[in-house]
Amino acid sequence: GHVRLAVYPAVHITDVFVRPSVANKSLSYEVWITNATHQELAVELKGALAPWKPRTRSYPTLPKRSLLLPAATAQRVNVEGIPWELGPESYWWPNIPFREDYCANLHWLRLALEESGKPVHERRQRFGFVEYREGPHYYTVNGGRFASFSDSNSYGQVGEYDCWTETPCFQPPHGSFKGCAETWRRYQRIGFNSMRLSTSVPTAYMLETADEAGYMLVPEGGSWGNGTCVFHAENFSCQLQGLIRAVRNHPCIARYSLANESLPANPGRPDCPWRQLIDAALETDSTRPLVFEVHPGIGSGPVPGMKSGHAFRM
Repeated sequence: GHVRLAVYPAVHITDVFVRPSVANKSLSYEVWITNATHQELAVELKGALAPWKPRTRSYPTLPKRSLLLPAATAQRVNVEGIPWELGPESYWWPNIPFREDYCANLHWLRLALEESGKPVHERRQRFGFVEYREGPHYYTVNGGRFASFSDSNSYGQVGEYDCWTETPCFQPPHGSFKGCAETWRRYQRIGFNSMRLSTSVPTAYMLETADEAGYMLVPEGGSWGNGTCVFHAENFSCQLQGLIRAVRNHPCIARYSLANESLPANPGRPDCPWRQLIDAALETDSTRPLVFEVHPGIGSGPVPGMKSGHAFRM
């Protein structure tokens, strides 16, 4: 549809990952800062929290971080263990059971970089305070068990165009089309609370409207098994990690599907290459459950990663 170009200052915030923990009642976040100059620079990272919708909240104060950035490098900063005492009413919850008047609880993390007391770059990231976990045969959100009633769609299955951006039901409202926010509500009204995006990366607008609707999404890596793709460890892992980085700050993301119809009959074998995708996903986001969507006959159950963790066959 389009290409957007952006100009950044030489010292700027490259990426942000917000990690809430309902179990620990704490907030953590990671910030990647790039110094594209040819000299070492001293900067200060400041942060503050604010509500998405106007309301009074007693947010915790975020610590300042003084950093020495080497020349021509990117550096990750971890800010961990910030107490979150705002209670369940500040959490993001899926819209279950469906309510037409649902209003999502969302927050802003506002970050600022300063050099010698002068601002050099600012960035804000919207997030929801939510935590998804996996039980023995069910999922939980914020500690409560839920059932996922889901549809599955991919780019080419919902319209004549082969991309989300050109499909009216996933665009902003225009003309006679009510757009993506209404699409999520229509699913919710008939009892579907989530959607698997088969081998597809959702657009930013799809993610933002799903956050606001309390509708859960399951994005899926672009690699395809069932004899369609020959496994390539580097390319498949990079694509999956790029997908996860694009969506991981959105509370609507309930879990990740690592690949489509991908596993052999005995996926737990040490030589099963698809297991490498489990490790690739955990390196990028360890806060969500992982699944493999597989064709009938393989059965359900856990598949171990090469290094740690697991994904369930669905």
